[in-house]
Amino acid sequence: MLAAGIPVQAPGVMVGEDSSGALQQVIGLLAKHRVWERFPAGV
Repeated sequence: MLAAGIPVQAPGVMVGEDSSGALQQVIGLLAKHRVWERFPAGV
């Protein structure tokens, strides 16, 4: 990331020690994603 000029603290950037740690971060972020508030729940 740093070699590409992307700061690891930038918004939307996630860095994990391993894939399972990164996945847990993604799951937490998905729960906060605003798109879920835009549409009614469907069955």
